[in-house]
Amino acid sequence: MEQSRPVSTLIDPKSQLYKATNDELPINQNLYQQMISALMYLITYTHPNLASCISYLSQIPSRPLDIHHTAVKRVFNYISGTYSYVFDLSLF
Repeated sequence: MEQSRPVSTLIDPKSQLYKATNDELPINQNLYQQMISALMYLITYTHPNLASCISYLSQIPSRPLDIHHTAVKRVFNYISGTYSYVFDLSLF
């Protein structure tokens, strides 16, 4: 995470996420589900603003493609860029 490039939006507006067809092979389904689970934990405790995005990304857990992995990695990059927002106690 320290070497990730922070982004300002959760999902790239130009990306087209679609369900995999029977011809396309899923890519590392277990890793994708683990990343979604980690993000769901963050929704509960620190980042409730991620809820709609993670809900959208979690609709395709059984046959993730490379574009889905890229979208989840983008969420992690967003979190790395907003890390200080969560722990800024001067807001309270």
